[in-house]
Amino acid sequence: ACVANPVATSNAITMTVNSARLANTGVSYTAAGEATVRVYPNPTHSILFIESKAPVNVTVTDITGRVLIHSTQETFVDMSALVNGLYIVHIYNQEGALIRVEKVVKEGN
Repeated sequence: ACVANPVATSNAITMTVNSARLANTGVSYTAAGEATVRVYPNPTHSILFIESKAPVNVTVTDITGRVLIHSTQETFVDMSALVNGLYIVHIYNQEGALIRVEKVVKEGN
């Protein structure tokens, strides 16, 4: 159960939560007009597929921002060499513009 005590001021509402259960706390970004990019499966065990109408470049980083994988014109990324954990996948169009950012979980081999 979630117990909240909202307090309104002229500029904001402050809420104190005694306990909460969070679900779907993912990080995702899609640029306007680029909703046709699909990233799956998530979570993944090894191969992460990138489905797009146009070629894309993909960068996989850890949560500190360190680049672990960079691929050009790919339809998949092999994440099997990575340890289990949370990764951020950045997808760029051929001009180098960021079109999507997706949180991906890599689990058991």
